[in-house]
Amino acid sequence: MGDIDIREVYEALKPKTAGAVATMLANEGRAFDQWLSDLIGGTRALRLQYPEFAVWMAEALAWARFANRKALFFDAAPNFITTGDGGQLADAVSCSALYGPDQLRAALLAFRQWFESMSPSLSTIEANPIVWKALQEESLKVVQRLKAQGRFSGVGLWLFPAPFKIMALAHPKVWRDDSLAAVLMPTGTQVNRALRMLSADRIIKIEATILDGGVGTFADEYTNLWALQLPQQQLAKLAGVPALHINTALYELGQKRES
Repeated sequence: MGDIDIREVYEALKPKTAGAVATMLANEGRAFDQWLSDLIGGTRALRLQYPEFAVWMAEALAWARFANRKALFFDAAPNFITTGDGGQLADAVSCSALYGPDQLRAALLAFRQWFESMSPSLSTIEANPIVWKALQEESLKVVQRLKAQGRFSGVGLWLFPAPFKIMALAHPKVWRDDSLAAVLMPTGTQVNRALRMLSADRIIKIEATILDGGVGTFADEYTNLWALQLPQQQLAKLAGVPALHINTALYELGQKRES
C-alpha cells in the first residue's frame, strides 16, 4: 500500500485538530479499503462454490494473522466452515501464523459452530447493511448460547464483527449507505492502540475503562464494543465518510512498527 507510513502522516499533522485528523484518517482509510476490496474480491472469485460469509470468516482469520494468506488456507477454511470436514480443518490449520496451530484450530472450530448454527441465514446473504445488522444481532444470541455450552472459544469479541466488515468491503456500492453505520466494526489491539493515541492528543474523548475492554458476559463486552464505535463514528461524521474507512485507518495507525 505504498511507502508512506500512516503513523508518519499522523505525527506530521500540525496542528492536530479533530477535523484535520478525521480528514487524514478518511483519506488513508478510503484508499486502503479500495485496495482491500480488490484483494478480497480476487479471493472470493476463486471460491464461488462456498457461501460468501464462510469465505469472509476465513478472510477475518487471515486479516487477524491467525493464518497465512495461502491458497491452501482459503481453499480449506471455507470448506471446513461449511462442511465440518476434518481433513479440510487439518489443511487449514497447517497454514497457522502468529498465534500458532492450536489457536487457529480453536478459531476455526468456533466459526464452524457459529456457521452451522445459522446455516440457512448465513449461506445466502443480501448485500444490504440492514440485513447485516440483523444478522449481527442474531449472531450475538447464537454465540452467547454456544459459549455457555462450551462450544465457542478461541475468538474474542474484537474479531466477532470482522466477517461483516469484510462483507462491507467486498460491496463498495453500500459504502455510502447510511444504514452501514449500524453495523458493528471490529476493534482489537491495533484499533484500541490508535484510539489511545488520539485520546492522548485530545482528538477524541473516551474513558480509559472502555479502552481497557468490557468484563463479564459476551453481551457486556458487546456493549463496550459499541462504546468504542462512537468516537469512530464522530470522526467519520467530521470527514463525511462511512466509519468503515475510519476503522480501517485506525487499524493501520495502531499497527506496531519495527524499530
